Amino acid sequence: MLSPFNEIRKFTCPEIIFGIDARKMIGKKVKKFGINKILIVTSTKIISERWFRDILLSFKTQGISFVQYTIDNRQSKDTDIEEGAIFYGKEHCKGIVAIGGGSVIDCAKAIGICSSNSKNIKQLI
Repeated sequence: MLSPFNEIRKFTCPEIIFGIDARKMIGKKVKKFGINKILIVTSTKIISERWFRDILLSFKTQGISFVQYTIDNRQSKDTDIEEGAIFYGKEHCKGIVAIGGGSVIDCAKAIGICSSNSKNIKQLI
């Protein structure tokens, strides 16, 4: 019998957007997926940037509701993931957008995995 670690798994990232003014088109991209409410995972450093407002405006312009989950400017912890997954469910979000670097992206992916499996991160490790 194969252990769960020997099974083939696939993780699909729907879309990665980058380049000049990509922040202004993110709302259109999310709308294509038919998502009406998202969780934005980001960091305290990112929300202080002037261009971050363009991202929020892009969602508002497309009629997409959002809530924000912000982690400190450090490596995300299991508590960040658990809190984020609880927040995602409580807010009835239908998708996740990560705005930031590696820690933010990793945290967002883990929140998505926990939310879609209805388990906390410790149960999945």
